[in-house]
Amino acid sequence: IDTIAAIVTINSTPLVSIGNDTSVCIGTSILLDAGTGFTYLLQDASTNQTYNATAAGTYYVDVTNICGTTTDTIIITSLPTPVVSVNDVSICIGQTANLSASGATTYTWPSGVTVTGATTATASPTVTTVYTVTGGSSGCSSTDMVTVTVNALPTPTFTASITSGCAPLCVQFNEGASTSCVIQSYTFGDGNSSTTSSPLYCYPDSGSYSVSITCTDANG
Repeated sequence: IDTIAAIVTINSTPLVSIGNDTSVCIGTSILLDAGTGFTYLLQDASTNQTYNATAAGTYYVDVTNICGTTTDTIIITSLPTPVVSVNDVSICIGQTANLSASGATTYTWPSGVTVTGATTATASPTVTTVYTVTGGSSGCSSTDMVTVTVNALPTPTFTASITSGCAPLCVQFNEGASTSCVIQSYTFGDGNSSTTSSPLYCYPDSGSYSVSITCTDANG
């Protein structure tokens, strides 16, 4: 009796998966991989094992071995990129800027900024500063740059036409040439005041009076 052994190999049609349908942020790529050991035909007629999908669309691959061809398809959709917007603010030195963001669901504020709410924050820089704010929605993000402009305080000066005399004494006050007040307020030291530019004021009684001016410029 003679026995002859033989090995019978039965192949199957190829199994292939390039992934489940998915959604990605605009600008994000996905590497599709059909696996090793086959011949390939992708939707763009290329014959590589892998394909870098950089845009939304329907992608497929035909995978072939000696038993036949199997096709797999993936649909990639794009998620919108949030358009983040934060208001620019102009303040005077020593003041606090109120910042408000829109266009996203969540926000990441930079250092130097105090978060006060879901979409709001404050900043108190001493010099003009640019902040970068990141907003996110559905896993996608974008940024906006906000400028807080810091303006110097006005330095008003004024002159008095006369500083001593007999009561009643009328004094003409005039702002200095470098004083750029939009709103000015004189305090005459006797309980009276005036918001008139370069006012003429008459002191009815004798005494010593300290006069001051408060100036608000175009920056507030």
